[in-house]
Formats: sequence, C-alpha cells, structure tokens
Amino acid sequence: MEKQRLTQQLKQKFEALVALSDRYIESSDAMHDIEKGLLSQLLSIGLLLLRYIIAGKLKQSKAYEFALDTQVGCQSKGKKERRYLSLFGPLSIKRPSHWASGRGIIYKLDEYLQLPGGSYWSYNIQELYFTVIGFVQMFETSA
Repeated sequence: MEKQRLTQQLKQKFEALVALSDRYIESSDAMHDIEKGLLSQLLSIGLLLLRYIIAGKLKQSKAYEFALDTQVGCQSKGKKERRYLSLFGPLSIKRPSHWASGRGIIYKLDEYLQLPGGSYWSYNIQELYFTVIGFVQMFETSA
C-alpha cells in the first residue's frame, strides 16, 4: 500500500519536473536560477525514492522480525521512530524494535540498511561535513 502511494507521488513529481523544464525553455530565467529550480525538484524526487526504498526494505525485513520474535528472550517492542538526515533531506523512519536479553534494543531495519549508529546524519552528510571542515581549516592555516 505504501509503495503504491509513493509510486503515484513519484509519477506526479516526474510530470511536474518535465512541466518545469518546459516552462524554463520558454522563460528568460538565468541558468543559475534554472539549476536551483531543477535541483530542488530532483532533491524532492530523491527523498521520495528513499522513502520508496525504505518501504520495500521494511517489507523484506519482516522475515528478520519473525526470526527475532521466535527467539528465546527476545520480544517485540513495537515501532520506534528514527530521524535521519539524508543528502536529499530529512526523513522519519518508523521501524520495528525488539528487546533481546544480552543485546538490549535491536533495530533490524537499521542493521539491514546499515544506518549510522548513534548519528542522525547519513554517512554521506558526515563525509561532506568533514570535507568542508578540512577545507576551512586548510584555508585558515594558509591565510
């Protein structure tokens, strides 16, 4: 159901992107404004695609949930929300949580997606941040 809704939204976004491109052909907008407008639409599409992928991965991870639920000392704790900052924008991911004796809280979807532990930022955002910090420090040192 969620994937169908997201598929429809993606189709609408692609149609809007083509319509925007057609408007740019007829406009006198500067290239930098066109780039900014297209980037905004593409980021929006990227965020929807991530939601679509997560919905599919959540369905795949159901097998892991069942395996966890049948293990001794492991029990479902319902769905917990996780905030995540991707390159395309912020996401809120509702994923199943389990408690296992000896391990504590387990989020199989986090493991399945290889999300960064203890961080709201994606690995890509972290990499960009530290790259920019490195350039700033290099600039300050050379000045």
